[in-house]
Amino acid sequence: MQRGRSPFAGRLGEEVASTTFALHDDGRDPGRRRLGPVSTAREVPRRRTALIEGGALQSYLYDTYTANREGT
Repeated sequence: MQRGRSPFAGRLGEEVASTTFALHDDGRDPGRRRLGPVSTAREVPRRRTALIEGGALQSYLYDTYTANREGT
């Protein structure tokens, strides 16, 4: 998103798929693969995030560094 190379850049709220399509990221899923050890001092909140719902782009996924940089 930062460099504008994604086809989804600047399209939040726009229809990007069929109106019956939904895509979610669920950080609470116990079977989810972890990318690294979790520090108890800097625990990252985990929740279900709607990325595409009803065909419309609702959100982007960020790593901690990029989210802080973007103010998200």
